[in-house]
Amino acid sequence: MYKLLNYMARPIEYTPRHTELAIEYLDSCKDSYTERDKLKVKLPSIEWLARHLQKNGLHIARSTIYEWRDNKEYQEFSDILENILSEQAERLINSSISWEYNSNIAKLLMGKHWYSDKQEIDQNIKAEVNNMSTTSTEELLKLANG
Repeated sequence: MYKLLNYMARPIEYTPRHTELAIEYLDSCKDSYTERDKLKVKLPSIEWLARHLQKNGLHIARSTIYEWRDNKEYQEFSDILENILSEQAERLINSSISWEYNSNIAKLLMGKHWYSDKQEIDQNIKAEVNNMSTTSTEELLKLANG
């Protein structure tokens, strides 16, 4: 069970240790196989990066990580976050194509990378309606037969 802590009273200060641990985390995200040849997936994500930082004594919220991603002051950390997301997308695509990952789960997760399964169909239909009540049977047959 996780212990909930309240860190809202003090702001988190960025340190080089955050970058070191983020690099360590990304390097540790390698899939492996169990003794029974079952794939153990360790897909990198910003959510699990936050847990990794917390386990190493840097109590930081996921929302703070997202704020730092967009802050030019933390460019090196931001670059690592982009590497995490690109590694995630690449592995989701490649591993779902090769059937190592469940394609439905991969498709769901790819939504975070702006990939979608929807199709946009443009239906511009122009129709001209004529009053055919005064048209003779012979004329209707000519129209029907082309």
